[in-house]
Amino acid sequence: MTLKVNLQVPRTGFDVDVEFAVPAGSTLAMMGPSGSGKSTIVHAIAGIQKITRGRIELSGTVLADAKLHRPPHLREVGLLGQDPHLFPHLDALKNIAFGARAGGLEKSAATAAASEWLARLGLEEIASHRPEALSGGQRQRIALARALAAKPKTLLIDEPFASLDVEAAMDMRALVREELARTATSAIVVSHSAADTLALADDLLVLERGQIIQQGTVAEVFAAPANRFVRAVVATLPAQHPISIQEEPIMSTGNDPIELEVHRSRLLSQVVPVAPQRIAVAGGFTALHGAVLAQDVASAHPLPLWDNSAMDGYAVRSADTATAPAALDVIGEVPAGSGWNPVLEAGQCVKIMTGAPIPSDADAVVRIEDTSAAVDGWDVKTVQVNVQVPAGKDIRRSGEDKNAGEPMAYAGEELTAARLSALAAAGSSTLQVRTMPKVAVLITGAELRTPGQALTRGQIPETNSLLMAGLLAESGIQATTVVHCVDDIEAVREQLAILGATHDAVLSTGGVGPGAYDVMRQALEAEPQVQAVRVKIRPGQPQCAGRLAAGAMVFALPGNPVSAAVSFELFVRPCLRAMQGHRDVLRPTLRAVAAVGWRAAAGRVQVIPVVFEHGAQLRCAPAVQAQSISHSVGGFGAAQGYALVPAGITQVNPGDEVEVLRMVP
Repeated sequence: MTLKVNLQVPRTGFDVDVEFAVPAGSTLAMMGPSGSGKSTIVHAIAGIQKITRGRIELSGTVLADAKLHRPPHLREVGLLGQDPHLFPHLDALKNIAFGARAGGLEKSAATAAASEWLARLGLEEIASHRPEALSGGQRQRIALARALAAKPKTLLIDEPFASLDVEAAMDMRALVREELARTATSAIVVSHSAADTLALADDLLVLERGQIIQQGTVAEVFAAPANRFVRAVVATLPAQHPISIQEEPIMSTGNDPIELEVHRSRLLSQVVPVAPQRIAVAGGFTALHGAVLAQDVASAHPLPLWDNSAMDGYAVRSADTATAPAALDVIGEVPAGSGWNPVLEAGQCVKIMTGAPIPSDADAVVRIEDTSAAVDGWDVKTVQVNVQVPAGKDIRRSGEDKNAGEPMAYAGEELTAARLSALAAAGSSTLQVRTMPKVAVLITGAELRTPGQALTRGQIPETNSLLMAGLLAESGIQATTVVHCVDDIEAVREQLAILGATHDAVLSTGGVGPGAYDVMRQALEAEPQVQAVRVKIRPGQPQCAGRLAAGAMVFALPGNPVSAAVSFELFVRPCLRAMQGHRDVLRPTLRAVAAVGWRAAAGRVQVIPVVFEHGAQLRCAPAVQAQSISHSVGGFGAAQGYALVPAGITQVNPGDEVEVLRMVP
């Protein structure tokens, strides 16, 4: 059951290019920042993602190469992710039995095996319960049992324990470890958790921008991490753990700035996905459009449903046109939507419209322009066919687009207008989705006044509520609540408690610096899962974020508008997309050529607003002065995106290629 992987998959900004093997009975952990290519690799092995070059082989069977793509259901590969993806119409017993049937057992044996799994899990009492009646932990354990009951040759485990409580996660790890050892199944574990990795994996590989930068035993990699991401993961281990490292502090609460990726990865590890819900397609457009699929969707029927005409013309027996020109008797008409299936004798035909079902006795369509009807009109009893047509001419075959049961869309994909329309066409009556998270915006600042209000010395218009609500809307999320609060620590804490208990996320701007009047930072000091840090970016260095005791994630951003917007793009938007279950949480980057030069931020990542020029190459130029980015509100208003200049670069010269994020179409 050895798994051999050598694959290349292009992604925006970089290619995923890896080679590794997982011997039978061995478990490999994959770790890396969000967007480093972990999910791409897992999806390629599972058959969800095609590869452009390379080869994936399991127990000597080729699963994929540049020409071959074996369908997921024929790969003998199990996939267990954060979302259980249980069949909503089957109870717990039948969900597990489905896996056992996929593993080759007959119906009665599969049911018996499912009962044994329920007993092992201690869940016999929920055997007849459907998924909507189960807790999150119960659904995840049923999904695990279903995956293992299929007896896969390789099991892919993608953060399945992230949403479980500590005790349930421990039980799940023990069960997985026991079953993998018993069956000598190879496995890959994707995790940001040191506990998962230590409990399940023999070896660990570390990814960065699609490349393997470190590989070895878990102990070897944890003892000498190659990047700050893994170092941050190791830092979560207890100080007394034999392989925890203490030489370098990871998440600074003092003066040491931290890397952008370290801060973002810590926040993403705290995300809890929004609970999925099932919504009817009919009448559900408002709720479904922009929602994210929580489970894969297959076509309920072939597309097209039946053989149908690609043209207006005549449905004929192709043999009758062999001696064209040929006169044929017109015995009727089949319009689109008609259920009539006329019997055609030799020398007979029917008028047919585009999209109408092809009569069973016909095997071709003659276009109207190739008949006498082009001159004489439709209303004739006899039509002359002027050309010979082969069998199959201008017929759309049933299933030529999609066969029944063929995948239509995958969990993590957003329901665009086109995708929603396609799923409706494929027979979906309801869809399991995650809708947008509930977000509150909390504004503080004694100097702020409502736009249009008269200003005195030291006062400025309050614009960040418009900025945050607008950035949320441009991310497909409507701000549920906007609250203005006085600069009082207790008042801010009271608002955080209220909003944190009733929302999925709370955004604020301002008050995160080290000063005596920075009330947001002070109000959050009592929150154990919220951390104030300095990040190696410009603008947006001061950040204060994490999970409130009341439940919601909080993102306390800098008050300067450009700093707040940059912080939203780099940290808030990815977390909100993760809450909604998006497969890709980061915005794709592009490459552009600098139209002019500017001074970079040297030791920090510079995120500078830019405008674009189109031509033979995409060109960009700063929309603001490079040395006064954070408060340059006027220039920022014209910005179309950001240029990302890595730390260590002191100067961008005209003609240099830079990485950019495009914010507008």
